[in-house]
Amino acid sequence: MLSPYCGGPFSERKLGHRIVSESASGERTVLVFPRLERVAPDLVLPRVEIKWTERELESLAELASANEAKPPTEALIRALRG
Repeated sequence: MLSPYCGGPFSERKLGHRIVSESASGERTVLVFPRLERVAPDLVLPRVEIKWTERELESLAELASANEAKPPTEALIRALRG
């Protein structure tokens, strides 16, 4: 999508914009999956709410901020190969 503000290919979300759908009555709904919700607006799409523990959030933050990914363990490789 070309942004009218920058003249280049930028995601509206990356620019901090919300993508909304507006009904004939003026009710606005923020689209979570715009491409899917525009094609199938009347379908109820699944929503997931994950309740993270403090320990899980700390672990996720550590993984996300790491410079390099850790290689998979032998046990994980064996499990994936079945």
